[in-house]
Amino acid sequence: MFISKGNGTIAINDKDYKTYFSLVYLQNQVERPLKAVEAADKFDLKINATGGGVKGQAEAAMLGIARALVEVNAEYRPALKAAGFIKKRSALS
Repeated sequence: MFISKGNGTIAINDKDYKTYFSLVYLQNQVERPLKAVEAADKFDLKINATGGGVKGQAEAAMLGIARALVEVNAEYRPALKAAGFIKKRSALS
């Protein structure tokens, strides 16, 4: 996954995520972490997804986006944790 400042473009396997995930509920899964921190129009994302079926790929993208957002800005962590995207920190982190 690649994240950069931008205007909200999300590409999965070089396709717009709304084309890649034709079902609206899968599109919503991908968008959820960005909406939780009110950053839907602040970052561009490029995601490579394989295996697991489309539902699994959408859920993996959602989790990856949440983790990437915390790496970009640690202040997003409380909102993402409250929304259930981030669990408690492991002993290793």
